[in-house]
Amino acid sequence: MDSKNQEEKRIAGIYIRVSTEDQAREGFSLGEQEEKLKQLCAFKEYQVYKVYQDRGISAKDTPMLTLSGAS
Repeated sequence: MDSKNQEEKRIAGIYIRVSTEDQAREGFSLGEQEEKLKQLCAFKEYQVYKVYQDRGISAKDTPMLTLSGAS
């Protein structure tokens, strides 16, 4: 078997959020975050499984805490 077949597949979930309109105006929009993180995943050779978005949700109420089992 060649080494490519032996390598593990790298899979990532991307989590993006903007909690205020100010953050969105100052260059932290969801679209910009998603683009930059997808570029990073491509550079690191990760396949993006899913993009998770939170729009204006308080950090303590974020669904990612539930997904990670932290709540």
